[in-house]
Amino acid sequence: ASRTERASGPFQARPVTSPPTGPLLIRPRETLMPNRPQALAGMRTEPPPSLPWAKGAGTSGAEFVGAISQLQMLTRQWVARTAGYDAVLSPTLAAPPVPVGWFTETGDPAEDFLRQQRFTPFTSAYNVTGQPAVSLPLHWTGDDPALPVGVMLAGRPADEATLVSLSAQLEDAVPWADRRPPGW
Repeated sequence: ASRTERASGPFQARPVTSPPTGPLLIRPRETLMPNRPQALAGMRTEPPPSLPWAKGAGTSGAEFVGAISQLQMLTRQWVARTAGYDAVLSPTLAAPPVPVGWFTETGDPAEDFLRQQRFTPFTSAYNVTGQPAVSLPLHWTGDDPALPVGVMLAGRPADEATLVSLSAQLEDAVPWADRRPPGW
């Protein structure tokens, strides 16, 4: 039997509101890296004060606990909002793949960090909630050479089995195993 036949059944798509973003998630993330400057001390370029770990260095214990509490509250809200869905569909990245070195090409650590945030806005919510997620190469750019474009599926907490099943069904429907980006 194929993976699709072994899977638990068909999945139905239903729209869902996107995960919370903006200042509510940015502030706690900035607070969670208070020791980062010491880890970077041996580097030639010190992080500017605007980077999250520099902001975290001046964070009090009470602010840290408040940030963790806020993340836990947002996590509970998001998990409750999506509990009725087998999977939440989103892009993996905000743009097609970029050339190696694109994040660091300006030499400015703040710009590097900003580029990373803008490039990966969809994955961080699931890093915070701990929900399982998978990125599947279901599309390819029309460029020459063609590059993979990921589709992300996120599931219920501790329900990796549904994501594996759904991923197998999608791979049967849109095979990608023989497709490779240049250089692989």
